[in-house]
Amino acid sequence: MPADDVAHPDTRRDRIAWIAACLILLLALLLRLLYLAAEPLDLDEFWNLQLTSGRGTVHESVSVNQIHRPASATGLADALPWWRIPGSLDRVTHPPLFSIALRWWRGAIGEGDASARLLGAILSAITVIPLFAAGRNLHGRCVGLWAAALFAVAGAQIDGAQQIRPYPLLILLGASGVWLLSDIERLGWRWWKGALAAGICLAAVLTHYFAAPLLTALAIEATLRLKRDRLKLAGAGLAAAVIFCVAWGPMLLRQRAVSREAAFWVANRDAQPVTATLLDALMAPARLFFEPPESARPMAAALVIALAIIVIMAARRRWAEFRLWLLLLAGTIGFTLVLDLANNTSMLRLIRYSLPAGPAVYMIVALLGARRGKLTAFALPAGLTIACLVALPGAYNRPNVDFRPMAAYLDRVAGDRNGIVVFHRLPNWTWHAGFQWVTWSHYSRHGPDESPRVLFLDEPPPALVMEPLRHAGRFVLVGRAEDRRWLDSIPGARVTSRQEFPGAGVVVEMSFDGGGNP
Repeated sequence: MPADDVAHPDTRRDRIAWIAACLILLLALLLRLLYLAAEPLDLDEFWNLQLTSGRGTVHESVSVNQIHRPASATGLADALPWWRIPGSLDRVTHPPLFSIALRWWRGAIGEGDASARLLGAILSAITVIPLFAAGRNLHGRCVGLWAAALFAVAGAQIDGAQQIRPYPLLILLGASGVWLLSDIERLGWRWWKGALAAGICLAAVLTHYFAAPLLTALAIEATLRLKRDRLKLAGAGLAAAVIFCVAWGPMLLRQRAVSREAAFWVANRDAQPVTATLLDALMAPARLFFEPPESARPMAAALVIALAIIVIMAARRRWAEFRLWLLLLAGTIGFTLVLDLANNTSMLRLIRYSLPAGPAVYMIVALLGARRGKLTAFALPAGLTIACLVALPGAYNRPNVDFRPMAAYLDRVAGDRNGIVVFHRLPNWTWHAGFQWVTWSHYSRHGPDESPRVLFLDEPPPALVMEPLRHAGRFVLVGRAEDRRWLDSIPGARVTSRQEFPGAGVVVEMSFDGGGNP
C-alpha cells in the first residue's frame, strides 16, 4: 500500500480524488439510466415482480379448471402485506431481502418496468464509492479510481444493473465489506464497525446464497490481514450466521427440493461438458468487461490467458497486494466453476453468476499498472476503459421476448369483464400457461374488477367449465405454436380468428355458434 497515497487523507489530492470518484459515480448512473426501459422484461424479471406481491411463484400455483377472476400477479393494489413475502418463497431458490426491498421500492416509486429497474441501476452506480474507497485504502487513490472507472463502464455491469435481479445489491454489499475490512485495518476497530460488519454479512446472505463463498474469502483475508481485531470481526460474522440460521434456516431447507429442480434449467448439454465448463470459466473475466463477438472469442481467450500469466508473475512479487482479490475470484468464479463441474450445469455461461467477481477483476487490472513507469502507468486499465466505452452498444442489446403486443391484443379481443380467456395447460405447458397469464396481467389495462374471467384448462375439460363456455358463446384461447393439439381440446368449439406472437404464444378466438374455420 503506497504510504504517501493514504497517510494523509485530508490532503488536497485526496479531496480531488473524491471529487473524481463522485464524477465516476455520475457517469455510472448515466450509463445505467440510458435505455433503461428500452428492452422488454425477461422471465426472471417477471418472476421477481411476482414475488413482491407476497403470493410467491404465482404462475405455478394458479387454480386449475375453475373460471375465476384472479388478482394481478405482479400488481400491488391487492397484494399481501410485505411481511408475507418470506413465507411465500418456497418455490424459488432465493432468500427474501431483495424481494422485500423491491416491494418497498415499487410502493414508493411506482409499479412500472422502468421504476423497478431503477433500483438496480442506482445500487450498481453507488457501488463505485465503496469500491474506490477500498482501493484507496489498500493500494492508493489512482488504483481505486481506475477500478471504479472500469466498474462504471463495464458492459456486463451495466447489463446486470438494468435487470430486476438481486445481483446489484449483492455486489454493493460485497464492495462495502471489502471497504470495511480495509477501514478496520487502517483506522482500527469501533463498535459500530462490528455492527456494520454483522449487518453486511447478514444482508448479503439474505440477498443471494452465493454470498457465502464471497464472505468466506473475506473472512480468510481478515484472518491473515488483521492482527488485533480478527476475533472481534469473527464474532460479528458468527452473530450474523446465527441470526440467519434461526430466521431463515427452515425456509432454506424447504427450498432444497426446488434447487434440484432448478438445476434442469442450467443443465450443461454440451457434447464435452467438462471442456465447455473450463472454457466458460476462462472467458468469464473477459466477459465482465464486454461480451466479445463469437468470431473474436478465440482471441479473447488468448488475451485472458496472457493476462492470467501476467497476474501470476506479478502476484509472485506482490502477493500481499493481489491476495485479497484472488481470494474473491476464488469465492465467485471459482466457486461457480466447482458447482458446474460437480452438478453438470452451465451457470458460468450466464454472465450474471460472474458479476460479483467484477470488482476483484477490475481491481487486479488496475493494480497491474500501479508500479509501472510514468509513461506506461495504468495503460492497461485505460485501454480497457476505452474498449468498454466502444463496446457499450452491445450492453444495451438484450433480445428478450416482448409480451406487450400479445397483452394488448388480449385486452382488445377478450372484451369486458364478461369475457373468458382460457390458458391451455397441456402436460408439457403447465408452467408456460401460468407465465402467459402473468405477462398479460402485468401489462393489461383492465382494472381489477373489470378484467375478463380466466380459466386454466387441463385436458380433457371437465363438464363444470364446459357449460359456462357454451353459455358465453365465444371465448379466447391462448396456447403455444409448437403443438396444435390444444386447438381441438374443447369439443364443439371452432376457431374464428388466430394471431401468433413469436416466442410469446398464439391467441385464437373460438365460438360455439357453428361458424368460423376449423
